[in-house]
Amino acid sequence: MSLPVIHLRSETKPKERRSPLSPETAKALLDAGYKVKVEDWADRIYKIDEFRAVGAEIVPAGSWRDAPKEDIILGLKEIESDGSMFYPVNWLINGPRSAIANSHRSSSAA
Repeated sequence: MSLPVIHLRSETKPKERRSPLSPETAKALLDAGYKVKVEDWADRIYKIDEFRAVGAEIVPAGSWRDAPKEDIILGLKEIESDGSMFYPVNWLINGPRSAIANSHRSSSAA
């Protein structure tokens, strides 16, 4: 069974620069056997060439709407309900236990 495609969508909110996926994490996903598509979007905190350099496929902004239903769409804000599945990136790399273990990490020292 092949792994699903991870598709990083462009954001539509003004002044939104955050990204749920970094080039380093994209590389980790690629190394784990996933195919990673990144929408071309100039406002993202990471430059598109950083994703290109690690081997991600660069696709047009808004192309997530036409992605196959099996693809996992990553985004931050108001993604329309289209039946897509959303998973924490850590889960995709390390399995479901890693997402549970890391989801409540405190920023203060214990």
